[in-house]
This record gives sequence, C-alpha cells and structure tokens, in this order.
Amino acid sequence: MRWDWQTGFVFLCLLLWSVEDMRSQRILLGPVLAVIAGGIAGRIGSGSLLMWDTLAGAAAGILFWGFSCLTGERMGKGDALVILCLGLYLGFRVTLAVLLFALLLSSCAALYLLLVKKKAAQTAIPFIPFLTGGLICLMAVR
Repeated sequence: MRWDWQTGFVFLCLLLWSVEDMRSQRILLGPVLAVIAGGIAGRIGSGSLLMWDTLAGAAAGILFWGFSCLTGERMGKGDALVILCLGLYLGFRVTLAVLLFALLLSSCAALYLLLVKKKAAQTAIPFIPFLTGGLICLMAVR
C-alpha cells in the first residue's frame, strides 16, 4: 500500500470522524454520505466504477450494515458507512487489512476495559478510532 491522495484523504476523514465518535459516540451522516458520493463520482469519472476490488471493498461496508441491523446496532450503522467509504477509496484488500487491525486493536481495548477497568461487557466503545489505528498499523507494516 502506498501513501497517495486517496489514502491521505481517507486518513484525514477518519481522524475527524474519530474525534466525533469519541466525543459523542455518533457519526454525522451528512459528511460521510458526501465522502461516499465523492468516491462514487470519482470512480464514475475515472471509468473505474466496475473495478471488482472497489465493489468488494464497498461490499464490506454493506456486510457490516447488515451485521448492525442483526445485532440491534451493537456496531453502529455509521461505522458501517465509514467502512463502505474505506472500501470505495482503498479497495477490498486494504479495507480488509484495516478491519483486521481495527478488530485486533478494539479487542485489546475491550479486554483492558473488562479486566483492568472492570467495565461491563455491554460498555459501548467507539469503533472509528480503531479504524484509524488500523490504517496507521497497515501503513507502518507496509
């Protein structure tokens, strides 16, 4: 994975969305939807809308949307839209790697909260900061 304008743009968006997620445990849908629309428009403009890597990456977000609906939004729909956004801009393989790092990081944080801070298993933690951390980890190992 190389650092290009798309990666930089997604990283900047993730940073901003992370702050919002940590502050209010909510994602403002307007900016996320605008970034998604921009990603789709960019793919259409470049003639690469049908790239399988892009579509599969976006499908990861749709899968998480379904997971959100099935679990009563234990993982929010805003998180799923951000994952869809990652898939549009970064493609399937990079999105999958970011998700794996994010899930690993969030699992470590959850264990810390459970064992050290004695929080309940139902304690909500924001996920977007872990996606940001996942992208940072991926950039560090590549």
